[in-house]
Amino acid sequence: MAAKDSEAKSGFADNWQRGKSLIECLRYSLQQKSHCDVTFQVGKDRKSIPAHRLILTLRSGVFEAMLTGPLAEQENIAVPDIESDIFEQFLIFLYTDDAILDSKNAVGLLYLSKKYDVTPLEQKCLAYLESSISSHNACVVMEQAHFYDEHDLKVKAKEYICENGNTVLKSPGFTDLCHSCVLEITETDKLVASEEEVFEAVNAWSEAECRRQGREITPVNKRSALGKALMNVRYCLLGQKYFVDTISPNKLLTESEENTIMKNLISPDTSVLPFKKEPRCRTGKLITAYLLEQDSDEFDPPVSASSAEYITAC
Repeated sequence: MAAKDSEAKSGFADNWQRGKSLIECLRYSLQQKSHCDVTFQVGKDRKSIPAHRLILTLRSGVFEAMLTGPLAEQENIAVPDIESDIFEQFLIFLYTDDAILDSKNAVGLLYLSKKYDVTPLEQKCLAYLESSISSHNACVVMEQAHFYDEHDLKVKAKEYICENGNTVLKSPGFTDLCHSCVLEITETDKLVASEEEVFEAVNAWSEAECRRQGREITPVNKRSALGKALMNVRYCLLGQKYFVDTISPNKLLTESEENTIMKNLISPDTSVLPFKKEPRCRTGKLITAYLLEQDSDEFDPPVSASSAEYITAC
């Protein structure tokens, strides 16, 4: 009875605002699509997501330019370059200053925060990405940091990749890197990875790049895609058997280049330019010794506590 009396006094049958904070009211109005006056057509499926011009223009100068004035966009605005669920999370942040970041949406939210100049969300995304770099996403983080010119984040991601090269080079994210990032990773002396893994990674990347360019996967096209990255593999640290069984059949190197490397594998004092033959970090000395002898059936590389530490130390 008291509730009915209250409704009668207020004049509203459903006074949903009662007892709610400003942020709670804003969240409710977004979720319930109450009084919305602009609609976004989001993603490839063009999902309709309503919002409020006033809130958007107060939170973003980009939205203010888009939604006000004589050149303002009308009610339906296409946003095809992001998934709808990420755009919805972006709107929630604009209305509430709250964002639930995870490995699936952090990069997308960073993109939107950059696109619409929402600095507080940008800072949250950068902090999250820096604190959550893993073997699975390190390449994705480095690529995004490179794209947005976020120097500190890129350095952090590259350091992680170098320290965990044996795992990261095998991750799907490596084949999605741009050529510039592939060059940076493969040319550094700090990369902790065997040269077999480096070659297999750049070979897989070259095939992915051919597909991205719509080109046939051939040795000529793969070599063209790789450019200088092909020269960053330290072929002289590979064993003769691996070189003959794996490198040569791929036909990425010219006959002259193969002859130069083979001569060095047989006689290490010969020049191998333009290729490098210095080991990466401290890992190379012991690994090279092992690989040079791996053709011998009697060779059994010693494994001890001290040698294991030496292999992994950088």
